[in-house]
Amino acid sequence: MESTIGKKYVYSVAKQMAKSRQDLVGINCVKDANGKVLVENDQVKEEWKKYMEKLLNEGNTWDNATTCEKVEGPCELIRSDEISKALRMMKKGKAAGPTGIVSEMFMVDEDCSVDWLTSLCNLIVAQGRIPDDWKSSILLPVSKGKEIQWNVDLTER
Repeated sequence: MESTIGKKYVYSVAKQMAKSRQDLVGINCVKDANGKVLVENDQVKEEWKKYMEKLLNEGNTWDNATTCEKVEGPCELIRSDEISKALRMMKKGKAAGPTGIVSEMFMVDEDCSVDWLTSLCNLIVAQGRIPDDWKSSILLPVSKGKEIQWNVDLTER
């Protein structure tokens, strides 16, 4: 290790390790349903769009075997301790949605946030209507791995 050759070897191993942990950038390809590799940006976007529409809009069969008892009467109010527990369970460091709000914002003044969220949720329960904004979402496929496997057959799940 003290020799020049030993130091060069350690340096080359460290360089290889660092390089293997780098994100792949600029690779944008996917296989279509026929196995053809698509590399044009518009084609890749269109294939992802088709895949996600198919994946998210598949109907599920239901055998009607699940039953439950009917519950009548007023809805039970959501308690502030339930909201507080839910806030503590939220993951930190996640991307904001369309509103730009992240979970850490609620934790700045937890008491105020819990009171406000409890009132909001109970208003929604009382009105029996979920806000339209809450019914939609934007789904972006983002690679989190260091190596991307692009040889996925998009026709299989």
